[in-house]
Amino acid sequence: MSDLETLARVRIPRNNTAAMQLMMLYAQSGHIAWTGDNVLPEHLLRLARKLDTHFHVTRLAHQRVYYKGRGEASVHLIALPGDGQIRWILMSTRGRHGLLNCAAALPGPVRDVRTRGENLTWGKYELFRMQKRFHQGAAGTGTDETWSWRLAPAEFRAYEATLIERAKAHDRPALAAQLECWRAMPMFAGVRAQVARLTWEAAKTWNKFNPSMPPLPSIPSLPIMTRMPVYASPPQTLLHLISTRHDNALADAGRRGDYGE
Repeated sequence: MSDLETLARVRIPRNNTAAMQLMMLYAQSGHIAWTGDNVLPEHLLRLARKLDTHFHVTRLAHQRVYYKGRGEASVHLIALPGDGQIRWILMSTRGRHGLLNCAAALPGPVRDVRTRGENLTWGKYELFRMQKRFHQGAAGTGTDETWSWRLAPAEFRAYEATLIERAKAHDRPALAAQLECWRAMPMFAGVRAQVARLTWEAAKTWNKFNPSMPPLPSIPSLPIMTRMPVYASPPQTLLHLISTRHDNALADAGRRGDYGE
């Protein structure tokens, strides 16, 4: 496979929330091993070539089914640009040519999403298993385990400290603005539960330190996350990232009058 074909086969999620949804779905389908890092755009082609050589990340769906029957792992590459670099994650099932068998080919350690302390992290969020209740008709309710996202513990504690600080400072506008920021987070079930807790704590803390001042504005019900399209139509790919960077470099050279030979 040519370099162009390799880059064109790896699609890029349409945004951060879509990438998180995709990783959650992979975890649900048995992709329990993971690793990840950041890469500069100029090194993206070399990374994609290496990952495809060792882990066959560009296989199509029917190819993955075929090789699964032969005992090989399914390995997916998730990549998203941001802050001048590209954040990438590999997720793998068990099997030959998977992360658990070829760890030496990787730049960092391989972790298990099911193991405490090895949660897959994405920005300030981490993937975790949570209990989910469901109705069983006349039998009542049952529970099952599912995957979701939540704020990492350190992030959650930092938000708790922030609301206490702003309540003590009698800064109602800042605390109200913070409530709106929390509401704009991706409302996966775990995050939604945390935001509901923070909202409740904010109102309680505000009333404690400011009993003679108006209460915080009431917040409408938090939105519920629904499944969204992961990719744009048509989807962008790693090839698009490389092409865009090349075009931008030419445009910059043109503005400088430095066209080269």
